[in-house]
Amino acid sequence: MCAPGFSGHIRWVLIALFSVGLSSCYSLIQRNHTWPELVTRMAPAESEISAPLVGISPGSKSQSPFIGVQVTCRSKEYLFQLDTGSSVTLIRQSLQKEIGATPLARAEIITASGSTSEQTLYTTSRLKIGEFVLRNEVVAFVQDEDIDALGRRGGAERLEGVLGASLLHRGEIELAIEQKRLFLRSFSAPQVHGIKTRVALVWVPDNNGFVLPLEVGTDRSVRFLLDTGSNSNLIFDSNGIYGKKIESTPSIGTAECRTLRGTYTVKAYRLPFPVKIAGHTFDTGSTVFVEKRQDGRHAGSLGTPFLLSHRRVVLNAHDQTAAFEPK
Repeated sequence: MCAPGFSGHIRWVLIALFSVGLSSCYSLIQRNHTWPELVTRMAPAESEISAPLVGISPGSKSQSPFIGVQVTCRSKEYLFQLDTGSSVTLIRQSLQKEIGATPLARAEIITASGSTSEQTLYTTSRLKIGEFVLRNEVVAFVQDEDIDALGRRGGAERLEGVLGASLLHRGEIELAIEQKRLFLRSFSAPQVHGIKTRVALVWVPDNNGFVLPLEVGTDRSVRFLLDTGSNSNLIFDSNGIYGKKIESTPSIGTAECRTLRGTYTVKAYRLPFPVKIAGHTFDTGSTVFVEKRQDGRHAGSLGTPFLLSHRRVVLNAHDQTAAFEPK
């Protein structure tokens, strides 16, 4: 059920977050892996490349689209969703032989709903965006029906995978929203500092996530996960102080959260206090969601609609800076 005028079918990917301080089940790997170690294997861009951004429908015209990009493997193009809320890249199982990958280790997947399972992680150097090779990309292969269950299509194309947060280690990422293009450029030629409105972009190395500081009242450093796999502006953690404050107010409805590990229901609320980031204010009364997030270290997540409301978004993990150019 949902309140009048409120869509009850908000969907987002919450593959949060693969634990890569992992134990290997393969004899070739004798020690655990950490994200700082894995990132050193990822060759960054040396020059600028660009690729079209693809809008991926969530299934309703009233909902914000997801952001996709074409990924090439062996001269074939596949539609992937950009999801900075996912620690690793996820690919449908039926493509495993075609793509080819080397086993890395076993890891535990924990979704926001709390379900857990073990998954084999692999590395591959056969994925490309434009002419740029994603060397040593950490990937997991998931059941085709799990990808299909997300219900997202870009026109007649089916979704083949989810491109995770490791993309931000490849170079400065620019989402040119009005041009509908993604730019990937060398960290040595940044443009992030040419945009006036900037905030800190902090990498969390134990789970390969990126967080941004939001302002809530006098608190100017409330950590929110940057999650382009969510098409909701703000999702608060019910275990946090602000999530608890919101939950003390009347709910205005419910929504379905659809993940690769199942679907569950979350409650929607009216924001009882303003929240600010990068010159933008989510006013009192804005619709937000509250859920029990298993990670527990962040106050919540910031999703795709906020990014799409700008002309340009530039993310530079090397300089630990995110910039937002308004329309």
